Amino acid sequence: MSWGWGSFQTPRKQVTAQTYIRNLPYSVLKSIADDLDTAGTATNWRDFVLKIPRGPNDPEPRYQLQDIRKFEMIAGRGDSPTTAAIDAWSTSNATVQDLINVLTSLGLISMVNMLKSQVTMPPPYEEAVNREQTQSTLPYPQQAQYRPVPTPVGQPYQPYPNHNIHQPVSPYSYSSLKMLTSDFNDSLKLGEGAFGSVFQGHLTQPKDGDSLERKIAIKRLKLDTPEFATAITEQFKKEVHVISELQHENILPLMGYSCDGPELCLVYDYMFNGSLSSSLESCRLGKVVLLVGQRLEIAKGSSNGISYLHEQKLIHRDIKSSNILLDSNMKPRISDFGLIRSTSTKTVDLTSTKTTNPIGTMVYMSPEAFKGVVSYSMDVYSFGVVLLELLTGLPVLDENRDPSHLPMFIEESMEEDETSLSMFADTRAGPWSNGVDDSIYELSSQCLDFRYKRRPTMHKVLSELSAMLSMMCVCFHC
Repeated sequence: MSWGWGSFQTPRKQVTAQTYIRNLPYSVLKSIADDLDTAGTATNWRDFVLKIPRGPNDPEPRYQLQDIRKFEMIAGRGDSPTTAAIDAWSTSNATVQDLINVLTSLGLISMVNMLKSQVTMPPPYEEAVNREQTQSTLPYPQQAQYRPVPTPVGQPYQPYPNHNIHQPVSPYSYSSLKMLTSDFNDSLKLGEGAFGSVFQGHLTQPKDGDSLERKIAIKRLKLDTPEFATAITEQFKKEVHVISELQHENILPLMGYSCDGPELCLVYDYMFNGSLSSSLESCRLGKVVLLVGQRLEIAKGSSNGISYLHEQKLIHRDIKSSNILLDSNMKPRISDFGLIRSTSTKTVDLTSTKTTNPIGTMVYMSPEAFKGVVSYSMDVYSFGVVLLELLTGLPVLDENRDPSHLPMFIEESMEEDETSLSMFADTRAGPWSNGVDDSIYELSSQCLDFRYKRRPTMHKVLSELSAMLSMMCVCFHC
């Protein structure tokens, strides 16, 4: 293999072992991709993808065999699967050292040496110590941004003087949230993710001379990992500043926030029926029943919420069934806005904006998202996967299924037998009258169109789902 050492230009910024891979010179990443993408080599991009770890302290593989199909689709289009994998990996703040570790484990010594030739050695110990003494000792930058400020008597608490937060969104002290959750007791934990945990709490509110208990959900964001602290802080700011401005029946409202303690917290109304994902799982276990009419209402309400976001020039970027929450009346609420992005144009058909960090849950990600293209259509694609979940009741990923990815499984099954759709419509939901199963499948197929410019708008999706509900002779409201 020829690396063309002389072709590498000196990077404009100093590259160290801790430099994020997204900041590496393009020529370096392209050379790695060109070599790994080449067919017939002993070690190829598939080997590379399966060696990528979840994180610096988690050696478990980030991608499984079922994820390879997504990258194969990219390769089939003539694009680089290695580049797509590195782009997706970079969203977790992977460093040059992480990349060197993966290449070393694959025995790709030439690539490792090339990378090391780009890396600037750290300064001597004495110089490093002197340099550190001149810098801020704050462990995280957000501690300066969110330092609590004394509130003048009679004045509203405004830790964000440059942003207008709606009055209903209230500040909470960290100590009060600790009390409401019994010091964030595990017995009150509703769920946990990579960047935080959600706890149940009870808020006592005065009403007509009496007290009323209100159930709330408190999301506590983790700040104990320095490499993620900045990203988590940005998520917090987005949820407070952006979502507090949104008012819609299908958007989970933000009740309050806390930024005066060691961790940042967000406070929401408690959604009594959990997520759509958990409800569908309960259906599979026979614990609950979600009828056809209910599923259509959930689909319609969810599309209404996403359509509203798009009208506000916002792209969610992480639409999935676990981010669709159901209240006590089974009304869906779109949640988890840490990845939301505001567009810079008034044009509804935004297709040209790009990002170097494709973010989102992989199985729901649109093909173009792997290339960093950000548009309203990426939310439409993700919602197409949700529609298939509602139609079939099947899990979006199943390692015992081939293919394990739900859209691919349905597509390949339909190619083999066009009459097989009737086998996949979830019979636990009751009768799918008036061909509504065919209609949902057709709509999901449009949403999942590989060509993002051909996908319908969310307003069109909402209109189609409304028409399906009108056509049904039996609805769960009846």
